[in-house]
Amino acid sequence: MKGPEFLKYINPVLTTLQSNGGAGDSSDVIEQVIDKLGITEAELEETTSNGQSRIRNQIQWARFYLFKAGLIDNAQRGIWRLTNDGLDRRLNDDGVYNLFKAVQDSVKKTPTTKLKKAEPVFENVPTEDEEHSIGLINIIQNLSPAGFEKLCK
Repeated sequence: MKGPEFLKYINPVLTTLQSNGGAGDSSDVIEQVIDKLGITEAELEETTSNGQSRIRNQIQWARFYLFKAGLIDNAQRGIWRLTNDGLDRRLNDDGVYNLFKAVQDSVKKTPTTKLKKAEPVFENVPTEDEEHSIGLINIIQNLSPAGFEKLCK
């Protein structure tokens, strides 16, 4: 498939939500996609620069593009819900790439100042089970030098 690597997760996310009746808890949907694609533990252990699973990050990007294309609704935190259009949509590889290009084109038309405020950075968005780790890292990074030395002792 041409385009970024995360595009291969768009159809699995879409079909998983469709088979779940149109909605699902974000972490459950991610796990179902991982199971459906037979992704191994070794593949899941590959991480991004901030330590998040690269595959989970790419699945999050797939969800973001489905949202921007109007196929997923963003009304409830932690729940991925298909719109009416998403419930019926079937995408082949060309359809996935066209969806990607359409979202890219719409983002390019957005003024830069708006883009900086609205664009999510999924590399810094933890999954629900990683939130405590990120919180701890933030606390440690914000310690004074003396506080960090006390922690190390």
